Amino acid sequence: MTSQEKALRILHTESSMGLGGQEYATLALVEGLQKRGHVVVLLVQAGSQLQTAAEERGVLCHTLTMHKALYPWAIFRMCALIQKHQIEVVHTHGSRDSWIGSFAAWFSSLKPVVVLSRHKSTPIAKHAINRVLYHRLVDRIVTTGGELIRKHLLAEHQFPEHHVVAIPTGADVERFSPNIEGDSFRKEWGVTKEECLIGAVCFLRSYKGLDHFIEAAAIVLTESPSCRFVIVGDGPEQERLEAKIAQWELQGRFILTGHREDVPEVMAALDIFVVSSTDGETLTQTIPQALAMETPVVATNIGSIPDIIHHEETGFLVSPGDPQALASYILKLVEDPERGATMACEGRALVLNSFSSQSTVVKNEALYQDLLHEKRGRL
Repeated sequence: MTSQEKALRILHTESSMGLGGQEYATLALVEGLQKRGHVVVLLVQAGSQLQTAAEERGVLCHTLTMHKALYPWAIFRMCALIQKHQIEVVHTHGSRDSWIGSFAAWFSSLKPVVVLSRHKSTPIAKHAINRVLYHRLVDRIVTTGGELIRKHLLAEHQFPEHHVVAIPTGADVERFSPNIEGDSFRKEWGVTKEECLIGAVCFLRSYKGLDHFIEAAAIVLTESPSCRFVIVGDGPEQERLEAKIAQWELQGRFILTGHREDVPEVMAALDIFVVSSTDGETLTQTIPQALAMETPVVATNIGSIPDIIHHEETGFLVSPGDPQALASYILKLVEDPERGATMACEGRALVLNSFSSQSTVVKNEALYQDLLHEKRGRL
């Protein structure tokens, strides 16, 4: 924020009860905007994991029940919150809060501008009520992936060119640095320096394709039995994945850690980072985090992942749902670590230039300023 620009009053909303990449990205944006001098309020569901995380970090946080049956009451409550904090910008991140927030802004006498972030690449259903939300109530749609997702939305839904903005979720390049050591994580789990540690870090949802990662691990171990594998994160798929690992008799070579807060140390411990998602992704924030730490990446060719993983330049891309191909590219990095290091170094340079969390905050801030300038022009 320059000295000529005033501090904005911004309301961020998130209806999710879980705590995965989307929720962490929302929290990082809120914190980044606060550091730049803006007044930022976060509205979440009571009892959500995001509420706990926000309160632990000292973020100004309100709660609201967002059940569909209570939408009218929720809209009324959000209108009061907008008035209380004199909100100028409403930025929504989930499905339910997007409906509530958009209508609250429309009914509010303050008429704040509305930004809707889409953190997933799942299609927008083409029906009349969605046209009201996406075309009428929302001032801008932000895709947290890159240009590939933006162009798809423009073509699929005939939005005006200016209506959809690509602002990728970036990595905190100060927190995720190549200088961080991962020895403590490897020691904790008994991974020796001679073993190649290959891992995934994500919330354990079905579309993360972790079945394919486990199957790929079994293939890799036939060629390189000294490899170890790790999945970091928790979620509804955990018990099923444990059963899958047991089914393939990989218990001795596979680690499931559950949720971890020390993600930079985890990334530093890995020799290869894997994203095996099959759909639903825009640009998972773990990829810029891994590249920021110069950890080599193998990822599936979906969503906006190709915007940051340029095949054979900043990492390897594979088709989703293909464990054999995934294993093949993992083995390329196992056998040629120097090639992986070179690509990861190129990846860090790309992250510093275009995919840092610092640039994410600045781009969102600039979007808010532009929308408020447009609003003042209309008035």
